[in-house]
Amino acid sequence: MAMNRRAALGSALGLPGVASMLPSGEGKGSYSVSAQVFREGETVVAVARDGQVIAHRPSQGSTASAIQAAIDFVHPGGEIKIAAGRYRLEKSLVLYDSSTLVGEGRQTILIPPADDYGLKIVRTSKSQIIRDRLLPELDPRLIGVKIWNLALDGEGAGKGIYLENISGAALQSIWIARTGGGSGLYLGPSVMESVFEDIHMLANGNAEKQAPAVVISSQPDGDASNNLHFDKFFVIYPNHIAFSVGGPGARHPRLIFISHAMFHGWLPLPKPYDLIRIVHLDYRGLVLQQSRLGNGGHDSALLRVEQGDVKVTDNVIGGGSGKYAILGEAEATLTITGNTIHGSNDLPDIYRQTPNYDPQQSFLVLLRGTQATFKDNIVMEGASGLRLSPGFNCLVTGNRFSTVAGWPLVSIGDDGERGSRNIVVSGNIFAAKDRAGAIAVSTLSTSDVYVRDNLFDSARA
Repeated sequence: MAMNRRAALGSALGLPGVASMLPSGEGKGSYSVSAQVFREGETVVAVARDGQVIAHRPSQGSTASAIQAAIDFVHPGGEIKIAAGRYRLEKSLVLYDSSTLVGEGRQTILIPPADDYGLKIVRTSKSQIIRDRLLPELDPRLIGVKIWNLALDGEGAGKGIYLENISGAALQSIWIARTGGGSGLYLGPSVMESVFEDIHMLANGNAEKQAPAVVISSQPDGDASNNLHFDKFFVIYPNHIAFSVGGPGARHPRLIFISHAMFHGWLPLPKPYDLIRIVHLDYRGLVLQQSRLGNGGHDSALLRVEQGDVKVTDNVIGGGSGKYAILGEAEATLTITGNTIHGSNDLPDIYRQTPNYDPQQSFLVLLRGTQATFKDNIVMEGASGLRLSPGFNCLVTGNRFSTVAGWPLVSIGDDGERGSRNIVVSGNIFAAKDRAGAIAVSTLSTSDVYVRDNLFDSARA
């Protein structure tokens, strides 16, 4: 009987596809019920599980309103499935409760409106929000919105996904491309305990608007974004900074974990922006591990940390181009362990001919007033080594510097006024034949600087 009603619905609307799109079985059709959205010619149709037509609207100028009608219908929770097809949105889709929005992979393509986001996860007057009884001062927030298995194509004009005031979000198996209007993924205030997994981003951000591909923002008050996990996360050919954390505001993000990720700048000549920029972090910091950073800006850094505690572990950093592999500023504390830092054997001649190209500053790890541990790393051919200018409270140990350059690969330096202090360089292996070719200590760096028990290739000609 249910199948006959679905077939009759399709026949009545002149839409033979309705019957095949609907799942079998009866649904209540009111509270927390799932819905499906699909295109039928030049029409967008939204149908509930029991066959009720939620929306039936022309695709020209009404696509977003049809999909939003399905989102509103399943409020306060439920699953909305969008079938394969291209859906040009005239406005942002808003997810304001614990709903799930799912597509049919890369063949479900949402096209955001120009200069606006395709998807927004925000509170509205309809939202059912959580208030923490133990911590009532925290902002009330959404919980449990899920988006997975679909694509957004900004076509060079739109933006991607915006989130704020939510706990327990899950964004998985999403492709975000060509968001030339701005960021592909923007985390506003108070995004917490959320997962971003199997995300593929291509050509996102806008340099003129200073909009990075991915943003995790600071905020003036309240509980800043925290406990965020980015896994299998790929940001390729960003139009500005690939991944930016922190900024204006008194409360800064914390407890951010990035793993199995890839950040890659433009080829053949990169754009002049950092790949990852950490502007402000709460003291509980960020972890970057088992990831790949390559082809940064020709006068910039693959990873720049201005303030905060960052652990950089078991990554491969380098290749293509990049002035700094890692650049730490005075308010940063870095733990750099187990990484492979390398140059490029196929660096384009056009890059070598740029005015600021300096082989002594190619994939350089530069610490300017930074406290750091640099341990168990491999520094390979084409990478300029480690430079403290100055460094404070730094341990350099267990590293292998496997290339010989025309300069020392470890430089314990100064800024012209202050020398490095409280420095230990010990237990490293150098391909250089002696200490003079491997390690340099500036005349201003005389306070508690210990260089001992390092190995050199004395047999080298």
